[in-house]
Amino acid sequence: MRELNRTGEETALNLHHLGDNPLESNFARFDDAAHISVYNATVPKSGHASMINTLEFLNATRPTVFIPQALPAPHFAAKWAESCGLPWVLTMHSDDPAYWSLLEAVTPAKPRGRIVAVSESIATQVTSRYPQTDVTVIPCGVKIPAQAVAWNPDRFRVVFSGRLLETQKCISKVIDTLIIACGLSSCLEAVIIGDGADRAKVESTVAKAQLTGRIRFAGRLSAQDVENELIQAQAIILMSDYEGLPVALLEGMAYGLVPVVRNIRSGIPEIVHHGSTGILVDDKPDNAARALVALANDPQRWQELSDRARALVRTNFSMESCFEKWRKLLTALASQATAAFPITLPTPAAHPEFFTKLRQFDPPRRSGIAVMTGRLRNLAKAVRRRVFGSGR
Repeated sequence: MRELNRTGEETALNLHHLGDNPLESNFARFDDAAHISVYNATVPKSGHASMINTLEFLNATRPTVFIPQALPAPHFAAKWAESCGLPWVLTMHSDDPAYWSLLEAVTPAKPRGRIVAVSESIATQVTSRYPQTDVTVIPCGVKIPAQAVAWNPDRFRVVFSGRLLETQKCISKVIDTLIIACGLSSCLEAVIIGDGADRAKVESTVAKAQLTGRIRFAGRLSAQDVENELIQAQAIILMSDYEGLPVALLEGMAYGLVPVVRNIRSGIPEIVHHGSTGILVDDKPDNAARALVALANDPQRWQELSDRARALVRTNFSMESCFEKWRKLLTALASQATAAFPITLPTPAAHPEFFTKLRQFDPPRRSGIAVMTGRLRNLAKAVRRRVFGSGR
């Protein structure tokens, strides 16, 4: 959106903020956030309300192209608006089952819009499932830093950057790999960037292994602080069950970090060419740990892989080149727009089948007793923190 603004295009964002104060959102911290028109502040309570909110946003801004992201309701709004002549673009960021179920629900046989896949692997899967759907491959481009990482003869630092979750990210495999690697090499250390529901569990695992001094949990960091951590590392690790084309991996490789990553069906093998731009491993922490240690003991091989990894990202995955692909796509779609505003809002009574599909994506409703129990539990935690300084 920032780059589109700089090229003279008008953009608007319907911000669905999950907290109480939209000024605390990550988006509000961007330097040029003030130059983008922002609508809405909080996530509506139901899928129906969220979809209507999105359609009202479209009526207020009258775009020539709509890009729904992340939440089901905006995608249903895109499907509805499509019948009124508004092109849209759905980006498939990963091989997450939730993406496929959403695509199954909202994608017509011949959409007026376009599917963007962040990797060739996902594009192939979309084409095989929906042969009549137009698919364009556009990775998430990354900034190419002027400075590259350097070999450090005294220590070898490994970075993990992402959500600390078992689901998808397999964070326990990452931690087990690092613990084993630290046991095999005294020069190896690691920093874990990010946060998530399983952080306490893996921190406890590290503490039990008596490695808190060598495996550091940095938490969520600003973009600048992430860069400061990356420039001091030599390798990046990923052991996920599924991915699209991980941005954290591209960012690390842009600095010259050598990827040691699990070989899964995804965009990963498209950028990590085993023995050339990185090292592909299986899902066993022992094997991944040995790969890290072997790399830490071979500075010449590390340098070769580092140089090739950085060159690959600089050539094919820069933010500028990926933006240009987006600009061309959006320009082409805008030329097809025939939308007549205002878009008529659908109603459950007039379109029951449409809303039945939308309700399938709503979270399960909790009973009044369950809601009250949850509130009392939270109140008790707050009282204990106030009196005893503890959240447990």
